[in-house]
Amino acid sequence: MSNRSQKSIDLRRRAEEILQGKTEHLKELSAQDIQSIIHELRVHQIELEMQNEELRRAQKELEESRNRYADLYDFAPAGYFIFDINGLILEVNLTGARMLGVERSLLIKQPFYLYVTPGSRDMFYLHLRRVLRTGTKQTCEIKLVDNNGNPFNARLESIAMQGIEDQINQCRTAVIDITERKRAEEALRRAHDELEMRVRERTAELAKSNEALKAEIQERKRAEKELKRSNAELEQFAYVASHDLQEPLRMISGFTKLLERRYRGRLDKSADEFIAYIVDGANRMQRMIEDLLMYSRVGTRGRPFELISMEDVFNQAVTNIMTAIEKNGAAVTHDPLPAVMVDASQMVQLFQNLISNGIKFRKEEPPRIHISAEKKGSEWIFSVQDNGIGIAPQFIGRLFQLFQREYAATEYHGTGIGLAICKKIVERHGGKIWAESEVGRGSTFYFTIPVR
Repeated sequence: MSNRSQKSIDLRRRAEEILQGKTEHLKELSAQDIQSIIHELRVHQIELEMQNEELRRAQKELEESRNRYADLYDFAPAGYFIFDINGLILEVNLTGARMLGVERSLLIKQPFYLYVTPGSRDMFYLHLRRVLRTGTKQTCEIKLVDNNGNPFNARLESIAMQGIEDQINQCRTAVIDITERKRAEEALRRAHDELEMRVRERTAELAKSNEALKAEIQERKRAEKELKRSNAELEQFAYVASHDLQEPLRMISGFTKLLERRYRGRLDKSADEFIAYIVDGANRMQRMIEDLLMYSRVGTRGRPFELISMEDVFNQAVTNIMTAIEKNGAAVTHDPLPAVMVDASQMVQLFQNLISNGIKFRKEEPPRIHISAEKKGSEWIFSVQDNGIGIAPQFIGRLFQLFQREYAATEYHGTGIGLAICKKIVERHGGKIWAESEVGRGSTFYFTIPVR
């Protein structure tokens, strides 16, 4: 017989005993009173039956709710434990039992420290005492080991609760497996360490490279400084030397010409040729000295830059060499040319040298020289194109060096300084100069001037 049935029988017996003692009073009641009492009893009976039905329904809902919460408790993702003050397991859910690899019933009254690694036991006991002493939520991370000897990392989140005699002597703890998180943290730490090592190595490499670069920059600055000094000395030497050579050269040239006028035909034929060689050499030396003076003055006697029309520059250059243009039947044309910030006199010299170059290195047909300009980005690109004899590829690279000549002086008169002067003028203006050519098909000289 169930406990519930036994309770019902005992309750009925007690009610009959109470009613037995009160039956004497019923004899004094009238039939109407009895009828009224019977009615009341029936009403109470119905009320009791309804209350009983409501109680059964509430009991059923309570049992269903308890079962639902029991499932949530048993199958929660965390293990739930209740410990006493000594760390004995008083209660555990199914998840906690699975964590430890032990049947739940076998864990009750077992010491939890059996599943705590030796290195973490002190931490567990300190955690338990701190929870019971403070009565507040506490957390810690320890290492556990299951019944099969497999270690895993766990996070304990605990709070104190009332136990025996309504005292704070029990601890409710959630045990969360954080092994995967720890693995991820360890992998992250290793990656961080490796990254730091690579950064240190790369930093060391960069520091080494920076030192080398710094040394290279310093060496380059020193070389540039030395080059500037050397160029300045060279310019000064060229100026002084050419200036000082002017006077004795004029004497040699003057007396040689005097000798030529006085004694032409009076000496033998060889003497006349020798005198002619001396005069020609003196004249060429005079032109070379003048060109050297001009070269040295590009950097030392240049004028401030002004906004100048290159159309005016072109016209002045053509006027200066009109005799050579007419003598050779040359056609010198140009496209519209812009106004730029330049040293006007040096631009005239630049155009004059490049046009003269096209006239000098001509073919049998009359020279045709055309000048144009095109703006690209932050600079103007000028071109001077001719239909002359062209330049062999092996000479293109050294065209703009001092005293460089592709042809012998007997074939084409010149000092070999004109294009070097062009290069120096262009560089003073912050530009660059180059040439493109094919033998027999003419040449095109390009130079740039920054837009200012």
